[in-house]
Amino acid sequence: RVSFILCALCVHPAMGFSFSACQLRPGGRGGGRTSPRAPVMQMSGWASPTWNWGSSVGDAHNEAMRVRNALGDVNTFEGTDFQGGNIGAVRREWLVSMIGSSAVEWEDVKLVLALKWQKAAREGRDGGAKGYGYVMEQMRRGKYEEANDSQFVLDMQARLDLLRGGDAKEMEAIFVEAAQGPCIFKDFTDADRRGVAARVLVGLDFIEKGL
Repeated sequence: RVSFILCALCVHPAMGFSFSACQLRPGGRGGGRTSPRAPVMQMSGWASPTWNWGSSVGDAHNEAMRVRNALGDVNTFEGTDFQGGNIGAVRREWLVSMIGSSAVEWEDVKLVLALKWQKAAREGRDGGAKGYGYVMEQMRRGKYEEANDSQFVLDMQARLDLLRGGDAKEMEAIFVEAAQGPCIFKDFTDADRRGVAARVLVGLDFIEKGL
């Protein structure tokens, strides 16, 4: 079995906080806690002809239901899950896992971002057609699939100044907590995109207001 040693936190201009490259260590247990593995998207992605974002029929509808069930909606669940736990805490734990472990697949991150942008658009908080509305439309058209994933990250990063929500101290605390668990960052490519995604979600009050 392969586990990872604890990552060191470092300053990174793209996201404010990031992680240094991890080193593999064969055998034994990794440092920190182990986050539960999230369900994995079971379809081919945004370029699939059966995806049908925005329709009540198709893979996107089914996957969106799965994500909403896992992460909750403050309007539906009034901030608590069926066991009485705090849904905001569940979303925060998901965010920590997304940044600092392999428990969250990148395709799930993209779906959560899309649902958050959809909600932000209804609230007039997505920056409009040239803001994250543009990024959402490009994603819907499958323009960020395969080799264009890096452009997706650049387009998200370029619009961070549009965000007015979020708490800088909370963002720092999330990154520091993520550094305590197993880490998948063998290079900065994955660290960068997950860090940018985290800043977008916190900036749109994902923890407090859900999807």
